[in-house]
Amino acid sequence: MRKQSDLRAVDLAWWYWLMSVRGLGPAYTSALLEAFGDPESVFQAGSEEIAQAVRLPSRTVMSLESSKERLSHFQGVAMRQARLASAMDARILTLHDPDYPEFLRHQRKNAPPLIHVQGDLDLIRPRAVAIVGTRSPSQEAMTRVRDFSSRLCESGAPIVAGMAKGIDTAAHSGALDSSGMTIGVLGCGLDRVYPPESAPLYVETRRRGLLISQFPFGSAPSPGNLRQRNKLIVALSEAVVIAESDIRGGAMIAARAAVEQGRNLFALEWPQMDMPSRAGTKRLLESNLARPADVSGADSLFDTPVFRGAGTSPSNAWTAAFPELRKGRSRNVSRRRTDRANGASADDKRPKRRSARSSQSTVAKRA
Repeated sequence: MRKQSDLRAVDLAWWYWLMSVRGLGPAYTSALLEAFGDPESVFQAGSEEIAQAVRLPSRTVMSLESSKERLSHFQGVAMRQARLASAMDARILTLHDPDYPEFLRHQRKNAPPLIHVQGDLDLIRPRAVAIVGTRSPSQEAMTRVRDFSSRLCESGAPIVAGMAKGIDTAAHSGALDSSGMTIGVLGCGLDRVYPPESAPLYVETRRRGLLISQFPFGSAPSPGNLRQRNKLIVALSEAVVIAESDIRGGAMIAARAAVEQGRNLFALEWPQMDMPSRAGTKRLLESNLARPADVSGADSLFDTPVFRGAGTSPSNAWTAAFPELRKGRSRNVSRRRTDRANGASADDKRPKRRSARSSQSTVAKRA
């Protein structure tokens, strides 16, 4: 008789195959699933049928078609992933699983088709607050964020952050000081601890909160994965607070995602706003993309209407406020690569362009 994990892997293989296709992000994947129902039906559809049903870039259609030759490989990948999940007391959930969190499922274009989780899934719910910022914060920011996070948890708001050094650590620690309601979003597989010094935080978050990753077990952190992680942090939250960040900090990826996903975006005000590490935070407030965060409680974070640019789209409003951060036009591509290698936080500098799907496909090949 086949093990339950083996039976589960038969279904998961289709999902790992679909997620491996280069160029297919959550939005395109969502469109394909709406058109064809499930990954197996996408696999059975011809390239012309797919092109007629969903407006995909031609090279993505070609990549999807060519990837079909490797289905047997993903059957092996799924088998190993299912067994790893069982060994780690973790779960692998697809969009079609009844236990996939409804709050995240309703994000549609921002909901990963497949997630890997350890801990309390009930923490994925409305009124969660994301706190993001630099991995090299001031001591003032660390103290204030930890206290702020604790207060939010006491009022019933789960805290979402990226499990990195700096602001992330302060946010998770404040939640653990209180009720323990915190969600750690990873830019690597659940079996990887990154950075290594965050190991105690991983253990405690896994025990009292929730760890979640859209990447398979074995996935190493990469710039592309970390960008995707920041967007998932926003999708899991109803309000987003930028604590302390420079203009090119990775927290700006989360800030932009908050604007484009229609989240309530806030930033902390500081007596000294002219510090380089707070330049992004300052710009967000000056441009009215973000509102000052009221640190006295959670209610004000949810009662405030979301940003609406006067006669302009959220993307255009962002570009007007941060012209130097236009997609694909960063002049700082190679800046401080050694810093990125050390941090993996919401403050990762804009990295070498690399598709998260490409990184995930590489992991699958190694699995």
